[in-house]
Amino acid sequence: MRKSILKKAAVLLLVMSVLMIAFAGCSQDTAGSGGAMSRFKAEVIGKDDVFTEKNIAEYDLTVVNIWATWCGYCIVEMPDLQNLYEKLPENVNFVSVCIDGDTQYDTAKAILEANKCTFTAIIPDEALNESLISLAQVLPTTFFVDSNGNLVGEAHMGLPAAINGDMSEGYMKLVEERLAMLK
Repeated sequence: MRKSILKKAAVLLLVMSVLMIAFAGCSQDTAGSGGAMSRFKAEVIGKDDVFTEKNIAEYDLTVVNIWATWCGYCIVEMPDLQNLYEKLPENVNFVSVCIDGDTQYDTAKAILEANKCTFTAIIPDEALNESLISLAQVLPTTFFVDSNGNLVGEAHMGLPAAINGDMSEGYMKLVEERLAMLK
């Protein structure tokens, strides 16, 4: 019986160690490799335009929300993301990244239009897929990056807690926390 308990404890310890290593890799800052959002060129949905690291450099902080057309929670939060975008201070930008926008372009565009989204929505290029999108383990995931494209704080996975019934206020709290980290 004692050997069985020790064996289970050893297996549990091994599993926990593997998970800790895996999650540590997901939360690390990619500043040493040029930043999570550097050297990319992404198509803007609904516009004949591109979004690059130069757009990130114009702001102290950029909120980057990762979503997909098949993700119900992602679509539900669109009006709240628009509210957040309208409330952001001048030194903070917002961009959404539709990970299946290359194959579901019309659907992505329709979702954005139906929710009256005026923020920039992009389709990730290979560089963004490798540097940032690969870090998203669930959808939606929201990252925060500085003007150099470096991650600021940890990503927020899923929907934020609403404050006074307003999810955009939950996001605004996260923005304020990340701005404080930049000081």
